[in-house]
Amino acid sequence: MWAGVDGRLVFDNLAKELKLPQPTGYLVTRVYAGSDAEAVGLKGATRPETVAGEDIMIGGDVVLKAQGIQVAQAADILRIRDALKLAPGQEINLTVLRDGRVVDLKGRQPK
Repeated sequence: MWAGVDGRLVFDNLAKELKLPQPTGYLVTRVYAGSDAEAVGLKGATRPETVAGEDIMIGGDVVLKAQGIQVAQAADILRIRDALKLAPGQEINLTVLRDGRVVDLKGRQPK
C-alpha cells in the first residue's frame, strides 16, 4: 500500500469469512520497523491460518479506508498509495478492522 507495509486485497468469500463490514479490504501481512505504517500504529499479521480455503496470514489490521478513500477494488490501492505521499508533518488517517472492531488511526507523516 505505502512505505513499510505488505499485504493483499481481500474480497468475496475471504472478506465475508474475515467479517469485513464492507465487501473489500487490504489485509496487512507485515509492517516494517521504523516505517510510516508503524508510526501510525498499523498492525501486521501474527499467525497463519486457512480461511475460505486459502492459506493466509491473519491477526493484523485490515485497511478499510485511507485518507478518505475506501478500499473497494484493486485500483483503490494505487489511489491510496498516491494519497499517502505526504509532506512531513501532514496528517495520516486510516480506518481499519482490528480484532473485530472498526478503529480509526491518526498520525502524522514523520519528519
